[in-house]
Amino acid sequence: MNETVQGRPLADAEIVSIIRDWTVGELGTIAASVGILVRYLAEHSTLQARLRGEPELLPTAIDEILRLDAPLISNRRVTRQPVEIGGRQIPPESD
Repeated sequence: MNETVQGRPLADAEIVSIIRDWTVGELGTIAASVGILVRYLAEHSTLQARLRGEPELLPTAIDEILRLDAPLISNRRVTRQPVEIGGRQIPPESD
């Protein structure tokens, strides 16, 4: 609670986010992710059939499905300064 980041105390929203990560993490997140994937594939039978035939596509499909419907959807990270990730420039966001 008394930690600082670059000389400033953590904001209440940052503390809540950290606590949420600690309490929701691991098994809850894994269970939620599995549920999201099962529901998505049940609703998209064409994709499910394709993945059965091309299992090498599973890692990318899993990443994309969980990007669209993540288990911690309300706990998004935002940039506070310009950053480059994977060759893509991401501008800073404001609250």
